[in-house]
Amino acid sequence: MPSTYLNLLAIDPGGTSGWAHFIIPRVCMFGDQPSEITSWSTGEVRGDEDRQALELASLARQIQGLDYKNGTAIICEDFDFGSPLSNKEVYSPVRIAAKLQLLHHMHKMDDATFSLQSRTMAKSHATDARLRAWGFWVPNSEDHERDAVRHALTILKRARQKRVVRNRLWSPINSATGLAV
Repeated sequence: MPSTYLNLLAIDPGGTSGWAHFIIPRVCMFGDQPSEITSWSTGEVRGDEDRQALELASLARQIQGLDYKNGTAIICEDFDFGSPLSNKEVYSPVRIAAKLQLLHHMHKMDDATFSLQSRTMAKSHATDARLRAWGFWVPNSEDHERDAVRHALTILKRARQKRVVRNRLWSPINSATGLAV
């Protein structure tokens, strides 16, 4: 029997990486129940990039332990910018996302799926005004936790609308690819 809840871990990687964990009822995604978020929490990971990637992978395993029948769906910001920059910290999100993808490939995140999502998509869907209106504003954040919440809400909307996205996030058949959704 499938588990009752689905777990989503959204990551905004960088010099400081923000994360958001959302728990939703399975029937909201794979049934006809209205959208619902059972609970959510946020946090940040600091330190060198290797340490951040390992801590985030550990968090994914801990979340899987909450609901062992389903792997956690991980959505990570895909980094893009218009022109090359000389500040090496700017490339930190790319390196952390690549390390997370490698850890996923090495099965260091248990049964999690791993996907990338455009920051432009997340910021246009979950604006600051909408986060406040929807009750998902994270006060006293350096934007990292808030940006992770943006990614979570955006991918949840996309998954609710499109079966292919939903199956990509929570289907064990597709969990090994780690492709952008």
